[in-house]
Parts: sequence; structure tokens; C-alpha cells
Amino acid sequence: MLPYRRKTSKRATGETHLQKQLDAGSRKKLPASYNAIMLPLFLSIFMTAIVSAITTVLNVGLPSNLMRLWLAAWAWSWAIAFPTLLVVLPMVRKLVSLLVEAPAPQRTQASRPS
Repeated sequence: MLPYRRKTSKRATGETHLQKQLDAGSRKKLPASYNAIMLPLFLSIFMTAIVSAITTVLNVGLPSNLMRLWLAAWAWSWAIAFPTLLVVLPMVRKLVSLLVEAPAPQRTQASRPS
């Protein structure tokens, strides 16, 4: 049996492999203005995939054509969820800003007193 070796978590190291690749300049990033489309795009893909998979399995069990049934359910739910998020997300952000304090600005090394 191998001795126990504690693995360092990705949070402890500070950067994930993907962050290192992106920061190394190996890929060009989209401009910040794309955030308004990319966030709801990825959020809708992941959320509808998970919810439709659970709902499909609960409704039909595990038949041999589960993948086809799930993909059909996912396509419909994503087609509704993505445009809905584009409309609703700005309102949700406004609502959250009314209920939650804005984070305090972080002080940089240059702004700290000596």
C-alpha cells in the first residue's frame, strides 16, 4: 500500500490548468462585451442539460433510447431557457444589487500606506 499523500487542491494552488493555458496567451479571449451573451449561453446549456436529464430519467426510467429522449427534451428546454435568460438576467442582477451590498473595492499594493 502506498503511503498517504495529501493532494493539493486546485484552490490551494490558485490556478487551474485551464486558467494557466488561457493566461499563457495560448488562446485569444473574447472581448469583455461578450460576457452578456456567454454567461447566459453556458448557464443555460449546463442547467437545462442537468434538469432535462433528471426529468427524463424520472419520467421514463432507463430505456434503451434514453439518450435520444434526453437530447430531444434538452433541445426544447434550451431553446426556451437561453432567450429567457437573455431577458431575465439583467432584472435578476438588479434585484440582487438591491438586496446585497456591493463588495468593498480591493486595495492594491500601490494604494496601501507605507
